[in-house]
Amino acid sequence: MTERSACLCDLCLKNGMKVAATMFCSDCSERFCPRCVTDHRKFKLLAGHTLWNVSAPKFDFDAIKYTRELIKCDKHPAKNVEYICKDHDNVCCTECVIVRHRKCGDLVSLTEECGNKTGLLKTITKSLERIHKEANCIKAFEEAKQIKVNLSKLKLKEKLAIVKHEFEKAYASLEQKVLAEIEDKSTSIVKNINGSLAKMERTSLDCEEIKHRVKIISEQQNPILDYLLAFKIRKRIKSEKENISVELKEATEEGLKLRENYLFKNLCRNISNCFSVGIVTARVYFDFDAALSSDFVTDDVRPCKRCGRSQCRHSVSYKHSN
Repeated sequence: MTERSACLCDLCLKNGMKVAATMFCSDCSERFCPRCVTDHRKFKLLAGHTLWNVSAPKFDFDAIKYTRELIKCDKHPAKNVEYICKDHDNVCCTECVIVRHRKCGDLVSLTEECGNKTGLLKTITKSLERIHKEANCIKAFEEAKQIKVNLSKLKLKEKLAIVKHEFEKAYASLEQKVLAEIEDKSTSIVKNINGSLAKMERTSLDCEEIKHRVKIISEQQNPILDYLLAFKIRKRIKSEKENISVELKEATEEGLKLRENYLFKNLCRNISNCFSVGIVTARVYFDFDAALSSDFVTDDVRPCKRCGRSQCRHSVSYKHSN
């Protein structure tokens, strides 16, 4: 925890003193001790600043800071945003309207734009919850797939042991080649799995961050803040949905399989090239509407709607975990 987060007076800290702060100015983003508060109020230009009692039960520095950032103009931090330019798809202050948007044809006030739009944050929260759950489902699927890859490696090693007792002298060459392929291809699969897990972890963290912001703004009960938050994070929501969509489209069931390149009777002559390792891939389709409401069971495969069998080439559907 920094000295700033420990509720010390920022002005006194600049002078090398540690004095407990009692007030926070949301306009200056500074904390003040009683003496500095008095000095702050002496200046006419600072008289209209909003001061908060840091010891008050409802004081939330993060909420105040984020609310201020949300309503302030990116180009002119001293001004609040009051308009939305639909031509440029951006919010702006009065100065921006004059300087940058005076020729725009579709410029409306925030009050007018958000007046008839309610429940924006509820919709966002619901969408975030689904994205978060879907990300967790994919993470659980990838983790289960990683276990299956490790099991495949063990099964292949067992099969190699069977070959070994038939071709003891030639086995060393075979083992060296096949194990190298196993490690190479399993590493490739695991690398893809880790990449997908990392993406879904980032998606989960982004969802948690946005949900935290939504909670902060929801408590303000201000429709303009609700609209601004929804406006500013809509692209992030779209991006997270696209990430989920890409993962769903690229999801595959992968495993390792030992292929026989030659007939058994020819192994003695061609033992070094007898086997190679391939990756078995099966397309996976996720039924999230049903899966999100149940627990994840990796060995519970739903019957195919087309042929009625538990496992087939048409689809593989799983129950997902929390």
